Amino acid sequence: ATLANTSIGGAIPATPALDVIPVSKQAEIAKKALLDNVRRLKVPIAYKFIVSY
Repeated sequence: ATLANTSIGGAIPATPALDVIPVSKQAEIAKKALLDNVRRLKVPIAYKFIVSY
């Protein structure tokens, strides 16, 4: 059980296994990750568009 509370090198916070997190919480985590990824994608695309003109 102690393995569930460990992280790689202490740099990444440990998260419980997805099967013990309520579906609503899983959805919240997934939504935040998706929005973060979209935000990261928008910046390089906008930069390339501006620089190319």
